[in-house]
Amino acid sequence: MSFNIPIVHSKPIVPVVVVKDGGGIAPETESSASMDSCFLCFPICVNRSISSPQIAFRMLRIVLLLTLWLACNSGISLVNKAVFQFAHFNYPVMLCALHFLFQTLFTSTYLAIAKGVSVAELDEKGTNIIRAFSILFMANVVFGNASLRYVTVSFRQVFHSSIPAMVIPLSAIVLQKYFSTRVKLCLVPTLLGVALAAYGDIDFNLFGAILCFVGCFLAALKSVLSNKFLSGTYSLHPFDLLNRVAPLAFLQLLPLSLYLGEAEGLIDKWETYLNFHALSLIFGSAVVSLLLNWVSFEVCKATSALT
Repeated sequence: MSFNIPIVHSKPIVPVVVVKDGGGIAPETESSASMDSCFLCFPICVNRSISSPQIAFRMLRIVLLLTLWLACNSGISLVNKAVFQFAHFNYPVMLCALHFLFQTLFTSTYLAIAKGVSVAELDEKGTNIIRAFSILFMANVVFGNASLRYVTVSFRQVFHSSIPAMVIPLSAIVLQKYFSTRVKLCLVPTLLGVALAAYGDIDFNLFGAILCFVGCFLAALKSVLSNKFLSGTYSLHPFDLLNRVAPLAFLQLLPLSLYLGEAEGLIDKWETYLNFHALSLIFGSAVVSLLLNWVSFEVCKATSALT
């Protein structure tokens, strides 16, 4: 894979993508064409203070983040499916709660010992927005995990390919960011390609399909709002944002698990899962979940919600 990275020292000609001081790239807001460039070819306009090696390093970092995101996005579906199918851990809400508990402990430890990572101070409005965002964050994961009990991983990946199509109108509504017709048309072969790749392995289930659709819509909305927190007014560090929403999501899931009877069922059968096979699968799913949330926040911060 190669990138054509022109260096422009005069007034840029739109479309361009500007390298941000924080290490990411941000589309210009002069027109929708700049969003087109961000999504398709990553041309960059920089000033004299940014050298070519810096640009190359930042572009390499973005490519690596996107690669890791693709791996984690597929991996979380496979690992969670294995937890339900092979470990017989039939408690999707409790699995989400364990994920959020693990993420809370990890990010709290990281922020406590890491140097150079600043924790932002939010006002009352920002705190209230974070609380509302945690509900969306929690619901997105719950619907995604619950759908895996009824549909195959291939079916879920087909639905996940529709997320960019949902991001486009949501970005226009929430962020006032608009995309060109060329970008929209580029999504068509993506949707068809994933559907054809998974054809023959799709086991349709109406209830599972509804869960997938709702989960994908919530994932698209989460991506759009994450971009607002990570690169907007608040500019939170990805682990800072995750540390704020994960404990809230964990507390929100506890009464839900009690209502659904999952907590009681897990308490009655907890000895069943005290073996290396089950514990390794559950712990592995928690690690992949942490990586997925972190890398998705990093990608949103460095590029855009659509990317």
